[in-house]
Parts: sequence; structure tokens; C-alpha cells
Amino acid sequence: KQWYQRRVRGNSVDKKLYDHFYKKLQGIISEQNEDFHKEVAALKRINADFWRECYSNVLPVFDGNKIGYTLQDTHADNRTCKTLATDDVTQTHIIGLRQFKDTLPPSDILMVKNHMQNLNKFNPAMLKWGDVYKVLDPENVSRHNNEL
Repeated sequence: KQWYQRRVRGNSVDKKLYDHFYKKLQGIISEQNEDFHKEVAALKRINADFWRECYSNVLPVFDGNKIGYTLQDTHADNRTCKTLATDDVTQTHIIGLRQFKDTLPPSDILMVKNHMQNLNKFNPAMLKWGDVYKVLDPENVSRHNNEL
């Protein structure tokens, strides 16, 4: 609720759009049968279990938004935990790298690498550049890491 109030303060168009689609979503949800609500509850339980399993701490950064995590010691190398701790902007960059890896200029790759290294200071649980680059170019990882 606080996030919403900060984002729409002084921006009536955003507020109207948000309110419209929020009401529409609430209407759709209220029309769902009991099975839907049971599935939502089960998903919430699984999600809570997952977070307890993977993370030992949530780090509030960037205007109070919780985007940083500390992995449990037992999950330091768990790729699923690291991937799900990675923010959506970085995930979008990673997808773009995978889709266009053969046509991207080195400057774009360097931009993503720098972005990830900067965010990792605040979110130690997220994917590391090496994790991503191994997938992009497994045969040339050492050559590219030296170049970049």
C-alpha cells in the first residue's frame, strides 16, 4: 500500500489506471470458484516454504523495497534460489543476452555485466555474472571474462 501511495502521488493518470485495473482484477478474482482460491493458498504456502528454505535474510534497499537476499549457507550454489532472488530487470537483461547473444555488440554485454556487478553489492543472493556467461558461451568463458 505504501509503495502504491508513493508511486501515484501527484500523478492522477497513473492513479486512475492503477485503480481501474486493480478493481477489474479484484472482480475477476471474486468470481473464481473455490478450487481457484485453494490453489492460490497452496501456492502461497509453497512460496513461503521456498523462501524459508533458500534465504536467511531479506535486505531492504532502494527506497525501502525488499530486493536483496542472503542465501542460506546450505544453498549457496543453488541455481534456482539464486535465479529467483535476481530482480526482474536483470532477468530481462539475461533473457535478452540469451536471445541475441550472436548479434549483441560487446558494449551491450559489458553494460549487463556492470549492472549485475553493481546490484550484487546489494543483493548477494542473485545470479553472478559468471553464472550467466557460462550459459551464454560455455566454450569461451575464460576468453570473454578477460576481454570484459
